[in-house]
Amino acid sequence: ATVDLLELKAYMICAVELERRVFDLEHRVLRFEEEQQVHVDMALDALI
Repeated sequence: ATVDLLELKAYMICAVELERRVFDLEHRVLRFEEEQQVHVDMALDALI
């Protein structure tokens, strides 16, 4: 039973770590999209 609990704890730690990485990636994607939008806006301003 103790081994099961330890395994479960390890899985939980892995899950938390994965969740944190996914959150970090989503954040980077959002920042990237915002930067791209700024470039697009600047390019459009240059055309007008």
